[in-house]
Amino acid sequence: MNHSRIRQMTAGGAIAAAVLAGSLVAAPANAAASDDPLAVIQQQGLLGTSDSAPTGAAVQSRVQVDSASHVAVTPVVPGAATADAATGSDVYRGADFGTVTGTGTNGTNASFIVINNSSAPTDYEFEIGSETDTLTLVDGGKVQVKNASGDVVNYLETPWAHDADGKQLPTSYTVVPGSNIVTQHVDTTGAAFPVTADPSTGCGVGWCSVYFNRAETKVIAAGGPAGTAALTAGCALIGTPVVGGVCALVSGAITAFAQGANANDNCLGIVGYGVPGTPLSGWNPFVLDKSASQCN
Repeated sequence: MNHSRIRQMTAGGAIAAAVLAGSLVAAPANAAASDDPLAVIQQQGLLGTSDSAPTGAAVQSRVQVDSASHVAVTPVVPGAATADAATGSDVYRGADFGTVTGTGTNGTNASFIVINNSSAPTDYEFEIGSETDTLTLVDGGKVQVKNASGDVVNYLETPWAHDADGKQLPTSYTVVPGSNIVTQHVDTTGAAFPVTADPSTGCGVGWCSVYFNRAETKVIAAGGPAGTAALTAGCALIGTPVVGGVCALVSGAITAFAQGANANDNCLGIVGYGVPGTPLSGWNPFVLDKSASQCN
């Protein structure tokens, strides 16, 4: 395994690239055999627009909230990024790997790692939010983000990685205790290159989404104490100030929705909207297609 700490600096310092987004679309197989990370990400359809929303969410309105809930996820790599005017993305192009930071398919900022070959690092470091934020690993491989006051301001979804043939690869996070540094580990053993990976936040400006994988969806669909516990754990991730754990209170309705998703081998997602200091202004369950990276 080739481990490496990677640093990304511009002339003015580290690039502040906000991320969200585990893509809500399928990760197409047979990615472009290219050393250019932007070409790979575009071919896979992982870039969206700021007006994009989770598929099937049937959102009535978008409520704007304090930008503190939209933490930056900054790749730490050894060179400067180049701005791409056509996509609004910042692209770092290295010999063995690259990164693309821009807008993901669900309308939040996103950052993607594109690994070109087996000589590339297997560890990729990111700064989450500001130096006053801290990270905690939680169930399911997710990471909760808290501000200096101890409030939950965001979370990182379970990481995903797939190769050029669409094969899901082992990947996980580690965090530095008391810091805002997260490292995504990607096992590329036997992979077809290029490999794509993505550390994604679950909350955007004014809204927050929770994605449940196939096993979690099945448990929620079955109902009972185990289903309620799985739903409550997922809802708790999105804490204040954006949504809070309110979606767990409507577990009966969400369980029925999960049953429909599970019947077709799809996964459950929940998107909620709110403003600081007020109750949840709305929530909608949605179906995450079985081919999406989070539905594994």
